[in-house]
Amino acid sequence: MNGEFEILFCGTGAADHDWSHYGRRGVRGSCSTLLDGRVLVDCGTTGFRSLVRNGIAPRALRELWFTHSHSDHCAPAEVAALLAARGRAAAPLLLRGTAPLLARLGAALEAAGPAGRFEFRPLEPLAPFRTLGWTATALPANHLGSIPGETCVHYLVRAPGASLLYALDGAWMTTAARRAIGSGPLDLVVWDATVQRPGDWRIFEHNDLAMVRTMSARLAADGVVRPGTVQVLDHLAATLWDSPARAPRPFVAARDGLRLAAPREAAVSLGSNLGDRAENLRRALRLLAATPGVRLLARSAIYETEPVDVPPEFAGQDYLNAVAVFEVALPLDAWSARCHAVEDALGRVRTGYHHPRTIDVDLLCCGAAVRDAPHLHLPHPQIASRRFVCAPLAEVRPDLRLPGFSGTVAELLAALPPRPAVRLSAERWDRPSASLRPARGARRTRRP
Repeated sequence: MNGEFEILFCGTGAADHDWSHYGRRGVRGSCSTLLDGRVLVDCGTTGFRSLVRNGIAPRALRELWFTHSHSDHCAPAEVAALLAARGRAAAPLLLRGTAPLLARLGAALEAAGPAGRFEFRPLEPLAPFRTLGWTATALPANHLGSIPGETCVHYLVRAPGASLLYALDGAWMTTAARRAIGSGPLDLVVWDATVQRPGDWRIFEHNDLAMVRTMSARLAADGVVRPGTVQVLDHLAATLWDSPARAPRPFVAARDGLRLAAPREAAVSLGSNLGDRAENLRRALRLLAATPGVRLLARSAIYETEPVDVPPEFAGQDYLNAVAVFEVALPLDAWSARCHAVEDALGRVRTGYHHPRTIDVDLLCCGAAVRDAPHLHLPHPQIASRRFVCAPLAEVRPDLRLPGFSGTVAELLAALPPRPAVRLSAERWDRPSASLRPARGARRTRRP
């Protein structure tokens, strides 16, 4: 997991999807979510197939948690297939759920015949339990299960470096659940958003988008949902949402295969010395900030920089450089890939080492992540030796301390020699590039 708490949305559809056509375009899997690569929440009509489709090895699972007994969340045949794929040599899979649900599931598994090993762990709503270094609580939900006396549940998870509210299925939030959540901030919230528009009768057991907005605003007023909290709309009904589903900010629409991580700060260096350099920086910043699960926190001024270690024929092509800081809720590899995708979108052509380029997007650091791989080194090893990186980073995060470096970023900058020169540019983020502005004294013409 590389120190990250990741969530993989294996299936994100409500029960009106036609799962006889699972795998076809537009058909979401039944809701099933993998927490940190170890805990699967729900295994319904397509549960085991969704794991396979997302490349998850069944033996990687440690536990399986259930929210309620509806077949799109708890399908004994899919659970049996999962257990069989693990094999009897694997350690027992812990199955957690309310006592009525586990009793019915146990009878179904016994009738199905031998499968992999498992152990039941009955849950008591509102009673916290410890597992895998986490503290989790099953919260009572406003949803009607298929077993008499059953309490449907949501999950509150407090893990090292991450806090999660998993609120499927249910309408609104019970008072008992809200009290159990308390005042601690949440990093990730997964909302039941079965219905897009208000007025549908299903709001007595599920949320529409207006209901989610109301709850989110209340939690924000309480300080539980913060500006950086990632809020995902899940359990999307095929007949009650536009296709493709698009979520209004600050929400993210779930999709099968979506991977998210607990939010953390990431600094990115931007550089350009080809074409309209300032506009290249602006476009790169806009594309990065528009990425779902990403929020712009800070940006430095734009700097003019002498090129470093370039072939002699390119020595006179100065760079414009800047640093931007984002709050990122994408897995590290996905965020790195997004940075490369922005380079490609802006016409970056890799003609040679340190050759001129329309845009350079370098990931400098991402939380406390340390990575030494052929395609990614974190923190970026040249932060302490490149003034054009260190100066703008020190402007926005002077007190930042990076793993493997001694001192703050401001102290690293102070230790660098004065050359190659780095100076503030006349270019600004919020004005047209100098190359696009009319010369002083030139007549302005009206656009037709």
